[in-house]
Amino acid sequence: MKFDLHVHSCYSRDSVNRPETLIRRAKALGIGIAVTDHNTIGAYPKLKKLGKKNNVNVICGEEIKVHEEGKFLGELSALFLQEAPKTNEFPGIIDEIKKQDALLYAPHPFDVFRKRFRKLDEIAKKLDAIEAFNSRSYFSGFNKKADAYADARKICKIAGSDAHFPEEIGRAVTVLKCDDIEGMRKEIKKRNTRIYGEKSSPIVHFYTALRTCRILKEV
Repeated sequence: MKFDLHVHSCYSRDSVNRPETLIRRAKALGIGIAVTDHNTIGAYPKLKKLGKKNNVNVICGEEIKVHEEGKFLGELSALFLQEAPKTNEFPGIIDEIKKQDALLYAPHPFDVFRKRFRKLDEIAKKLDAIEAFNSRSYFSGFNKKADAYADARKICKIAGSDAHFPEEIGRAVTVLKCDDIEGMRKEIKKRNTRIYGEKSSPIVHFYTALRTCRILKEV
């Protein structure tokens, strides 16, 4: 099975992707997706329904802006959430994700131009995965450092396109030897993954800013 484990729908303010667009693109590519919108799982019910209708596997995830006593620490992501976390405060958010039996991963953990999590070493033993390739990380060194960190800490490697626009979906993929989503969860736990991907053009960050300002419409 192949999954893009980091995609955004229009439920993220900076993404134009309608649920229908995500499913259509994933089906055309023959991949599953994890919808990881910013601080919401609102798109998942519709995506789950559309995915079932179109034979596309969809995982409920979220990219969470984490704070500690009012200080922004960066972003962490969760996969297989059963409900939206009730807190984004550290360290409570870690405990809540684990209580849901969801998987915790660090997105773009060494990209200094993005919202990397600043207490990575402190939570390393609780991570189920590291995003070792993110298509939106412009400098290759950021992904290489994430890949090396995963090796050194013996943490599973996953990949995600971080897609905010349709053409980005599937640029990075995690490959697993399994037959269903539950098997996929087990393979991540066992660190049995392969990843590959290509970088998106830097211009996507400019378009993201335009979308945040509502200059670009949903597609």
